[in-house]
Amino acid sequence: MIDLETTGLDAATSRVVECAIVQLDQDGSICSEWSSLLHVGGEEIGANAIHHISASMLATAPCFAEVAPEIVARLSGRIVVGHVVAFDLAHLNAEFARLGRSLPDLAAASLCTRDLAKEFGLDRPRTLLGCCQATGISLRGAHTALGDARSTAALLRHFLLSGSVGDLTGAARVATTVDWGVRELQPLDC
Repeated sequence: MIDLETTGLDAATSRVVECAIVQLDQDGSICSEWSSLLHVGGEEIGANAIHHISASMLATAPCFAEVAPEIVARLSGRIVVGHVVAFDLAHLNAEFARLGRSLPDLAAASLCTRDLAKEFGLDRPRTLLGCCQATGISLRGAHTALGDARSTAALLRHFLLSGSVGDLTGAARVATTVDWGVRELQPLDC
């Protein structure tokens, strides 16, 4: 699972201010968690009414360049899952592009829990909160990257256990063959 908190909605102009990655094992249980606030220099934080992240909270945080290798290591070889995963991937791609790097096309190796909710037959709203409420999942730490990633993981597990998610073998196979091309990425200066 990946979740990002950003300064806005447009990946071309917004910056990532928090990133969390939660990894699941074959049974759908959490086996690893990682998260970090991200320093974005003097840029306007924006959206802090939603994520409650302030400039002072980011003052000593690493910049994206410093955590990029960790992100690649945690996502390589895995199905990338998110609630509205296209949003997260677009912002991730934009941050890597700012570093002069490009990420592979992860469309065939990603899964969106909002789309799964639609297939599952959940009525609107299919926001993360709405999906969690409809499935009886507690959403703790809403609009924090780690809180949302944990809730997305619980939602995916719910869909997996209910049998509403098809065979993930194909997506898993694609995920293991994706050439990230940045695997040996070293931490960069901001």
